[in-house]
Amino acid sequence: MKNFSIEHLHTATLPAVRNVIFINGFLNETHADFTEWLASESALDATSNVYGVQWPSQSMADISEMMNALLQRKWGALLKNPWHRAMKNAEKAGHALGAALSQMTLPVTLVGHSLGCRVIYYALRHTKCAVDDVILLGGAVGNQSQDWENAARMVNGRIYNCHSMHDDVLKYSYRTSMAWLSAPIGYAPIATQHPKIANIDCSVIITRHGQWKRHYGTIYDQLYKNYQNLDSLFTK
Repeated sequence: MKNFSIEHLHTATLPAVRNVIFINGFLNETHADFTEWLASESALDATSNVYGVQWPSQSMADISEMMNALLQRKWGALLKNPWHRAMKNAEKAGHALGAALSQMTLPVTLVGHSLGCRVIYYALRHTKCAVDDVILLGGAVGNQSQDWENAARMVNGRIYNCHSMHDDVLKYSYRTSMAWLSAPIGYAPIATQHPKIANIDCSVIITRHGQWKRHYGTIYDQLYKNYQNLDSLFTK
């Protein structure tokens, strides 16, 4: 795939036991920035090599423009919907990532935001190499349970689907672009009892789509360090 690459971001300071791969969604700039991911100490685990996926997404400015147009009932904005091209590119990037996973010798944890979760979904569908864990933050991909149960076959650990009822980009922009035929996992949990899929309600700490990455450290710590009962995470 053109403009797809996996960038090395951080080398383990102790003998490496895993690779962690971050996948962005919509971009704030023309080039993917992994600063927010790496700002968390949890992202720089001493035993993890850290990578970031570069892929041709759309910009967040395009989404903001579409949101403003919808609020003003300018329905013509849907004709140049930025979601459609980005979704196609996410699928292609997922194919490429799935192939790349088979070249890695260490266990892999995949972490995605927004359309990065869509990249991960297609990577799981097209890889021949199982991954350890998957962390999905505000995922812009459908929540059909059978699709995710099939994807879970390629996960040795768990798929953590982190969602928020306050994510208006997913609630309005994504669902409008899909003609309200698909509910995104980052807004509506995956309706399943599958033992490898855990829905984590982050509504208490996430009030906007752009907040997910800056809160990654908090979410990670709750999942792995302060873990007691998944059902009680982030509840008041």
